[in-house]
This record gives sequence, C-alpha cells and structure tokens, in this order.
Amino acid sequence: MTKTRFTALSAALVLALTAAAPSTLPHFGLSKSMPEAGSTVESPEEVRLWFT
Repeated sequence: MTKTRFTALSAALVLALTAAAPSTLPHFGLSKSMPEAGSTVESPEEVRLWFT
C-alpha cells in the first residue's frame, strides 16, 4: 500500500468516526438547578446543578 493511499484511507476513517460520534455518545442535560435557571439573585453562597 502506498503512503498516499494509506493517508487517504486514514483520513476517510477519521472523518467517518467523527461523523458518527455525536449520535453514539450520550447527551447530558441540565435537569434542575438551585437557584432556578433564569432567576436573578445576588451572589448565591452555593450553586447546585443536577444532570440527566
């Protein structure tokens, strides 16, 4: 196998894996927060986040 062909096949493999990655990886989302999301508070002493 020539170096050029090996490089082209490697690049194709990387592109294929990169394109497939977002659909196969888990997606985490914010389910709850304290203070509530979108609320306005003055410098809270603690911020708590829960993810799904």
